[in-house]
Amino acid sequence: MSLLSEQAQPFSDLGGIVLVDPVLEVDVSGKTLPLKSGDSYKYLKLIFATGSVPVVPIFISGYKLEGVKYIRKSYNYIKELKKKIDGVRNIVIVGGGFIGAEVAEQLALHPDKTVTIIESKSYCFNKSFSVELSTIATEKLKEANIHVHTPPVNLSSHEVCFNQGSGRDYYKNKWHSY
Repeated sequence: MSLLSEQAQPFSDLGGIVLVDPVLEVDVSGKTLPLKSGDSYKYLKLIFATGSVPVVPIFISGYKLEGVKYIRKSYNYIKELKKKIDGVRNIVIVGGGFIGAEVAEQLALHPDKTVTIIESKSYCFNKSFSVELSTIATEKLKEANIHVHTPPVNLSSHEVCFNQGSGRDYYKNKWHSY
């Protein structure tokens, strides 16, 4: 099995179709995508979903410490990451966007894990939703047994460290218990 087919397998298992065929151009007026193979696809709405690359926050001291991981959208990477954190009890996720919240939600399904999200804005999903929806979504994360901290933290100028196992975190020059 090739690496591409291995990575696409979970998507294919859910009924998705994976094509590996470069798009030659985007014909906006004809709403078509001609492919290198000669095939062509028509569309009503076209969405460019180019993926994402994790941002490595080199401005935060400790960004390279052992145990600090950055989430990549790769099935094999996630499988390996799961193996590494199976025995970890306390997990802190910095960032309350879609990826951070989704990972937190899945980890919180395990009763032996304490999961905390630290979001530097007032609410999780703040770049994607209105304040009202962000507030509701943040509350839903809390209801899912996720500790959510949304203080106005400037991660570039305040130390962020976590004392595993104590149930107390130190950030923004204050101890916070949960």
